[in-house]
Amino acid sequence: MKPRTRSPTGFDFSKPVGRFEEALKVIRLLWESTSPVDFTGQFYKLRHARLDTEPYEGRFPRIWAGGSGPRMLDIIGRHCDGWWPAGAYSPDDYAEKLQVVRNSAERAGRDPMAITPAFIWTCLIAQDDAELAKILEAPLVKAYVLQIPAQFMRQYGFEHPLGDEWRGYQDINPRYCPASGFWRC
Repeated sequence: MKPRTRSPTGFDFSKPVGRFEEALKVIRLLWESTSPVDFTGQFYKLRHARLDTEPYEGRFPRIWAGGSGPRMLDIIGRHCDGWWPAGAYSPDDYAEKLQVVRNSAERAGRDPMAITPAFIWTCLIAQDDAELAKILEAPLVKAYVLQIPAQFMRQYGFEHPLGDEWRGYQDINPRYCPASGFWRC
């Protein structure tokens, strides 16, 4: 039996960052074109495509993306309007990654300050150690830990429940396992 390369939903998960960047190029191309366009990329092909939808109140939606790796930060700086810092784990880490986004925007001839950065900081507060232990057992908190890379947890003396090689967000991705015939995270 030949292994499938697509998920049960039909979406191909190979090369997600390259596919994402090319999709952003296609979206911007369609938004900026006043006539039909042709586009041939690695993932998408357009022949005489056009976007007939008028932008709401004269402007298209802002594109936000989340990411923390160097390649994603570069793409966000070149193509996006907002950055969700998926994987910024300290104020210094956040500042460094935001600077990568802004430097990328500047190299692309964009106004670096026009990209809206977001920040989310998770803080667990309890009356005492016993209450904190209960909070840490909550399913939502356990799910949050899946987003954190093992390398970061090791810096603070913790072992990641999914092993030393767990990379966080990027490992929460459906993958086909030919040996079992199932999709897994």
